[in-house]
Amino acid sequence: MYEEQSNEEAKFAKTLDKLQALAQNSDGRLRNEEWITQEKSRAHNKKVMGYSQQTASIFERYYEKAIKEGLFPENE
Repeated sequence: MYEEQSNEEAKFAKTLDKLQALAQNSDGRLRNEEWITQEKSRAHNKKVMGYSQQTASIFERYYEKAIKEGLFPENE
């Protein structure tokens, strides 16, 4: 169920997994990973960001923080 995200519980668990990864990487590790662009990150998280407005809002806060702190490569 988890991988297929076939029910609301599985979708919620997948969302938390992706959010945790973004939150952990927003502490500065993105800066060291030149291959992680904002575009690639957003594409990777697009599906789970669409599950709810609240979820999208939380992801956006982390993206805003990463952009403000210059964590994504500048040559995007």
